[in-house]
Formats: sequence, C-alpha cells, structure tokens
Amino acid sequence: MHKKIAPHCRKLDRHSHESSALGIRRRLCGAGVFAALLLLKLTWVIAVAQAPDPGSYSPAKYELQERRGVMVPMRDGTRLAVDIYAPKTSEKLPVILSITPYGRTELYSQARRFATRGYIFVAADSRGRYDSDGVWDPFNAKHKTDGYDLVEWSATQSWSSGRVGMWGASFLGWTQWWTASMAPPHLVTIVPVGAPPDQFQDTPYRQGVLSGGWAPDWVSVMSGRTTVKLGEGPYAG
Repeated sequence: MHKKIAPHCRKLDRHSHESSALGIRRRLCGAGVFAALLLLKLTWVIAVAQAPDPGSYSPAKYELQERRGVMVPMRDGTRLAVDIYAPKTSEKLPVILSITPYGRTELYSQARRFATRGYIFVAADSRGRYDSDGVWDPFNAKHKTDGYDLVEWSATQSWSSGRVGMWGASFLGWTQWWTASMAPPHLVTIVPVGAPPDQFQDTPYRQGVLSGGWAPDWVSVMSGRTTVKLGEGPYAG
C-alpha cells in the first residue's frame, strides 16, 4: 500500500526541487563568470608580460693578434694543430678552448667574436684530422687525454690567466664531456651545445643499433683526414 502524501507536503517538495535547481544554475553561472574572468586575467598577464632580457654583451674593445698552426705535443708525442686568437694586450686572460674534427679554421668567426671581448680563443684540430698528427677515430679514448693536455697547456701559457673553459656544439660538445671526465685542474666550465649524451643509446647508435639516415653519411664524410664531399644532397651526399 502506497502512503499518501499530504498536498502541502507535495507543494513543499516541488518548491524544494525548484529552489535546488535554481541554486545549481546560479552556482554554474557563477563558476562560468569566474572562469571567464580568470581567462581574461591570464590573457592580460600574457599580453603585458615583460619580454626576456638577455642582458648586454661585453663590448668588442680589443684589437686582435692571431697565430696559426701551432703544434702542441700530447702525452704520447702526437702533436695537435691549434690556432690562437688573442687580444692585443699584456693582460693575462681566460681561455676558451674548442676541439673540432671539422677544421679549426671554421671557428674563426666565433673565435674573433670572443677574442675582441677579452678572451683568448684556442681552436684545435682533433687527433688525426686536418693538420693534427695521429690516426682519426671518432671514439678513440685518446680524445679524453688530448682534451686534458690541451686544457693544461692553455692554462700554463704566458698569456693565460690559468682559467680555461670549453665551448662548442655537436661533436665539439662530446670533446668537452670527454675532457671534463678527466678532471683537468684548470678547467673551470664547459658549454656543450646539442651534444648527444650517450653515443650508444642516443646517436649515432640507438639502443646499440647504428642509426640509419645521417649516421652512414656522416661516417663517409669523416672517413678521411679532411671532409670528403661525396656528391649533392644532405651531409655532402
């Protein structure tokens, strides 16, 4: 048997549901207004946010003196070719070292930019490449000790303050990590740009498998003492 509901109770129940629905609509409307205002505020913040300020560069205030083809002996007697870009001053200055398999003279633009601003830039050919002695092997463990020896040689020259940093991208970044792993006493910083962190997990091997595409091209281009132009197309054909 269904229990009858008194008329006044049914009226109260209907009003209660209507009141509840109205409250929900009001809350939803309020939430919508809040979201709109928040979006407007965020848009305004984005619109008026201050642009990043990179600061000012050191002024180019030095004239340059350059020495080409200086042969620096490594611990095993192999000599590496370096170019030295130095400000014309009697000051002892910090050194920026870059070791490259792509030809040290390709760094002249960056080297001059640093040198005119008070740094001595030392650009070195990797072992076995261009004017450096030795046999080229991109993963020769001697790249580590070569980096160590070049850092310490740079730090002990008469024009050096004894503080050496390294800079460069891609393979030039690898030479920095390899050098840093030897902890040369006068190396104070490295700036590797776009250097793959693990050669067997990232590139040129991917999980131990030689990558297709660019890797065989790179190996071909780097197969000689200087860059080998194989033909038209990416990575020298």
